[in-house]
Amino acid sequence: MTTRNLIRSGMLLAALLTVGAVSAQMEVPTALRQAEAPRLQGRYAQALELTGRLVAQAADSGPARTERGLDYLARRDYESAQADFTEALKLQADQPLALAGRGAAYVALGKADLAGPDLDAAIKLATAAVTADGADYSAWEARALAYEVQGKLVEALSDYGHALALQPQAAGLFSHRAWVFAAHGDTDFAIADFGRAMQLNPQLERALVGRGLAYTQKKDYAKALADFGQAIKLDPQDADAYNYRGAAHREQGDPDAALVDFDQALQLQPQNAEALANRADLQRTLHNDDAALADYTSLLLLQPQNVGAYEDRGNLYRTRGQFPEALADFTQALGLDPQSAYAHMERGWVYLQMRPAQAEAARADFAAAVQTEPKNPYAHNGLGFAYAALGYYMFANEEYQAAVDADPKFAAGDYNIGETYSLFKDYPNAIDYYTRALVIDPKYAGAYMARGLCYSALNDFGHAIEDYTKALELGPPIALAYVNRGFAYMTKQLWAEARADWERAVAMEPESKEGQAAVKNLQHLTELGH
Repeated sequence: MTTRNLIRSGMLLAALLTVGAVSAQMEVPTALRQAEAPRLQGRYAQALELTGRLVAQAADSGPARTERGLDYLARRDYESAQADFTEALKLQADQPLALAGRGAAYVALGKADLAGPDLDAAIKLATAAVTADGADYSAWEARALAYEVQGKLVEALSDYGHALALQPQAAGLFSHRAWVFAAHGDTDFAIADFGRAMQLNPQLERALVGRGLAYTQKKDYAKALADFGQAIKLDPQDADAYNYRGAAHREQGDPDAALVDFDQALQLQPQNAEALANRADLQRTLHNDDAALADYTSLLLLQPQNVGAYEDRGNLYRTRGQFPEALADFTQALGLDPQSAYAHMERGWVYLQMRPAQAEAARADFAAAVQTEPKNPYAHNGLGFAYAALGYYMFANEEYQAAVDADPKFAAGDYNIGETYSLFKDYPNAIDYYTRALVIDPKYAGAYMARGLCYSALNDFGHAIEDYTKALELGPPIALAYVNRGFAYMTKQLWAEARADWERAVAMEPESKEGQAAVKNLQHLTELGH
């Protein structure tokens, strides 16, 4: 998962950690005011203890239920939070914080379809409240939370600013606004707000986690790891801190440390979807494909509507040659998101790789991807392959050219045009397009190999030897390159070099077509006395 997605995910979590207080317009008993203070300061355990007592004493108090619901959110006990907010709203329906909090809880529980009416109602009530009394900081906060959960980050930042102007010592509010800044991409502002929050409350573990994510976004991994480490010291049970530290380790290039942290996150919280996704991606990078598949499958059991997880698992199945499973996953992804160009492209490649290939089905998928993303070079390139598989080479070249037009640095487009010309033995034009590809990507080993074949076909064995040699240098070495270079050496009467190349080909692939050709060439060379 990208750092940007981590920030956005964490931002919503923060929304559930620092929100609100009971409206100043309500008659609030002294106990309720006392329970409110530690939550605003970010001392959530103490706050929950106080609101628990308060609800026990006044179970029919809507504001008390709301306050405890906010504390449950801070502890990430979303089901209890939802239950308290629901009860609070039964007792007193016009509570914007209860509505915003329940909307946030619904989203956290994967019930986003239920959140909309609550969030809209919270915004309406809070707007009326701040219009009537601009000093009602909890109304500003309620509306900010609702905007935030809706993804309206600019509006949320504005409202949190109003709330902080009224509550300038609220560490929790500074921490929360920082999460929103981070989600909006304003990492410097986020880091400043997290710092202010920790000045007010050095024990505010969520501020350390948030600042660590902001530093990760800035690629300052040393500071990120320091913050995550300190957060874990404050709360060794915080699965998210381990997950985010694992992501920082991964980005820093330490996959082993990342895997340890992802494992710990999932040991603490087996249903942490973000940690499952991160570990699955890492396992794949480490070529632990079975472990990656297991994690993607676990993730989909938790989130059966997760399009990205179906796409990632489908791609892994495709690379393993498990085409029926890949086809099923991409079809499922498209059922959830018919506009996914990636799923269309991936399913198109599955159709082309299946035996027998289903080129027309592939063409339809790549065409759908092009329609969705007309400037996507990979979609045009795939459509070109599908046309070639159908024998429509003119259309194929048009799509390869469209890929290059969409991205002039897309070397594969020029290479594939060269392949079409080579197929029809138009070697000069093929060489021209392979050369274009190599101008874009000087390390394109396949283009050197293909151009070498064209030079050989034109009996230009000097240039052919140069290209085969470059292809072998860039690697990985293949028997065909040794066989062809050996033949080119032989035409120039470089017998020792020819023999050496053919012996390498036999050693690499003794049973392959190339290996057997090398055996025959060696026999012929021996017959010639070389």
